[in-house]
Amino acid sequence: MKHHLYYVLFAFALFSCSQNAPKQSEENAKQGIKQEQSDSLSLKIACLPTLDALPLWVAEDCGLFTREKVDVRLIPFKAHMDVDTALVGGSVEGALTDCFRAEFLEKKGLKLNRFAVTPLSWKLIANRQARIKALRQLGDKMMAMTRHSATDYLCDEVLRNVKTTADVFRVQINDVDLRLSMLINNEIDALWLPEPQATKALLIGHYQLADSKLIKDSLGVFVFAQKNIDNEFRKSQIESFAKAYDTACDTLNKRGIHAFSDLIMKHTGVHEKAAIDSLVNIHYYKHATH
Repeated sequence: MKHHLYYVLFAFALFSCSQNAPKQSEENAKQGIKQEQSDSLSLKIACLPTLDALPLWVAEDCGLFTREKVDVRLIPFKAHMDVDTALVGGSVEGALTDCFRAEFLEKKGLKLNRFAVTPLSWKLIANRQARIKALRQLGDKMMAMTRHSATDYLCDEVLRNVKTTADVFRVQINDVDLRLSMLINNEIDALWLPEPQATKALLIGHYQLADSKLIKDSLGVFVFAQKNIDNEFRKSQIESFAKAYDTACDTLNKRGIHAFSDLIMKHTGVHEKAAIDSLVNIHYYKHATH
């Protein structure tokens, strides 16, 4: 009798599950559609794990986007070329990039609106194992960079009047984390690194050959695809976003980047406190040009 009761209860449970399954499936489908709609309406910004994105992380962490009633999604990337793909394809509305990549995209037909100038910079770091202490020693060495970018321009500038014993081999390595990993594993002779990755490389004993700030003061740019500026809904979002962005810049300029060390470590993958503490402070996060 007890066994029969178990069978009855088991059959009832199966029947209940079969009855609930379509309802659950329907509910999941509705939630999925709702989430897709929410994602499509949000203002999506592509950024790399570099210090030019700090105002975005501060605005998100301090609830500034919520205060301005704008739904912003920060989409992390590791390479500017992937950012370009997202911007061209329309999966993001805005992006942090460099001025040379922005010009390259415009030449290919993408209309851009320059929202703000950012303090994006690079240092040319030589691998300590390569024993390179001067630019003239880069002959026959591999240097990591990205084509059609600020790092491509910087290679031209630093080598313009330098006589090397052989050609310098420019190797396209787009991923920021991959570049740093290659340096640590002694797989590259020299490379351009942004901050805070450059400071980490210096702290573990690698050698600085050049600093982009001494060549060109401003290389970073925050852009939106022009079609979003022309769209009334997106334009309204961007105006609200600009207020939050400007407030975050003011906060950073007043308090300094070290007040947000935890955010930098969280978003950049540089977890060494010593590297973050050694960063040169940035006091010139600029407002949106609206």
